[in-house]
Amino acid sequence: MTDSSDGLLKLFHPLVGQWFTEQVGTPTDIQGLAWPRISSGEHVLISAPTGSGKTLTAFLWALNQLITETWDSGATRVLYVSPLRALNNDIRRNLTRPLEELRRVFDASGEPFPDIHVLTRSGDTPASDRRKMMRRPPEILITTPESLNLMLSSAGGRGMLDGLETVILDEIHGVVDGKRGVHLMTAVERLVLLSGEFQRIALVGHRSAYGDNSGTGRRVYAGRHHTGQNPQCTAGDVDSFPGPKAVRGERAVSTGCRR
Repeated sequence: MTDSSDGLLKLFHPLVGQWFTEQVGTPTDIQGLAWPRISSGEHVLISAPTGSGKTLTAFLWALNQLITETWDSGATRVLYVSPLRALNNDIRRNLTRPLEELRRVFDASGEPFPDIHVLTRSGDTPASDRRKMMRRPPEILITTPESLNLMLSSAGGRGMLDGLETVILDEIHGVVDGKRGVHLMTAVERLVLLSGEFQRIALVGHRSAYGDNSGTGRRVYAGRHHTGQNPQCTAGDVDSFPGPKAVRGERAVSTGCRR
């Protein structure tokens, strides 16, 4: 491991860093760009090609916070929203396996490891499973924009979403210019009223989806000045905010805002 990779993994619990080194290897360029910003609480827009580790880039800090119980379990702390419902089960599998591996690493070291549940919620979710979620919310909830809006329309659904720490919005470049995008951004702002401010991490799949315009980022982060909770952070072009220059076509653009 290089010195820079070693320093990057020191952001995490030592056993999380050990697991990453043993099971994944060296952090990718986008992880090196994004993790310092995510760990400091900045809102981040990540643009990187498939295979660059975007999902783990977005989730690993949240997993670290749940594992170390910096964030209390027993409530939904991380909300992942994708307009592609077919992705949801894949994302759940991609989180369940690392969590199982991490539990084994912690158990072998005699370290406590909390129960961390990852569940999906969509139109296909049986009513019985939805009721179970309300009784015992998952720490990580994976859903679609449509299901999120349905949850916000019910008291039980809203009760699951009043303790969020991070919201991850994936593949949003496909919806930001349409009605689904409006509904999604409106839902995110409604979440602020329930949870207070939370960190926002947006993912787009490739550089061309981001391009040289700021439409995606502006929609994701616009409204920060409307809540009154972070008045120094206003909407604006993402490209105008400080952030690293692209590495191999990848971007982790800081909005200059913190939760």
